[in-house]
Amino acid sequence: MIDQNLAAQNHAEDLSANLSASLPANPAGNRARKQAKERPQTEDECQGEDKSDPLREQAEALRRALRQRMLARREALTPEEVARLSAAVSARLLATFPVPPEGPIAFCWPIRNEPDIRAALLRWQADGITLALPVAAPGMPLRFRAWRPETPLCPDRYGIPAPAKGAYLIPRTLLIPVNAFNRDGFRLGYGGGFFDRTLATLIPRPLAIGVGFDLSQTDNLPPQAHDQPLDWIITETRGSRFPLPQEAGIRNRG
Repeated sequence: MIDQNLAAQNHAEDLSANLSASLPANPAGNRARKQAKERPQTEDECQGEDKSDPLREQAEALRRALRQRMLARREALTPEEVARLSAAVSARLLATFPVPPEGPIAFCWPIRNEPDIRAALLRWQADGITLALPVAAPGMPLRFRAWRPETPLCPDRYGIPAPAKGAYLIPRTLLIPVNAFNRDGFRLGYGGGFFDRTLATLIPRPLAIGVGFDLSQTDNLPPQAHDQPLDWIITETRGSRFPLPQEAGIRNRG
């Protein structure tokens, strides 16, 4: 098993190198790292919640502090470390799902030192799986358009590359970046609430796979009422399935 994982990781590293060489230059990706640092809406604003409750304000302040701390930890990684860890995450993803999850599979363009798992995704695409990227609008669930390496991308309102044209599709699997995650399957994003709204809206509920590094795990992340749990977490060292939402007493729309 160790030899298989090492082989998968080496293959992912080769694919990652080939991907970097073959993908067209994308200035939007560079702009994303600069522009995506500030999000215009907080989770409470996106969920339409009243922030006059002191306990809610305190909880939101703790989440903001945790988000800043975890982002700083990840952004302290060197480009070489990010590349090495991303190759390990890609290998772990392929080892955890030797048969690709149901497609279409949506992922996020990597920003701010998030894992770059496109090497693994291109393997699945070669097997016939449709890949997609999200298209964001404030206060709304995400919509998704198909992506291939040659797909033209434009920065969205948050500076994140997204397909500018194409029909919208409904994903059956979401690969979701995490700034922090806990052992119960809850994640901390950038505060916009996009994936929570999306998972709560889509029927059937897509398979939600969190993607991150081990350094993002925390025990200090109490969920909010609108938080949607992950089904899996993939890091450089693990592929772990969380209890099904109904097993954890959480509403499952699937």
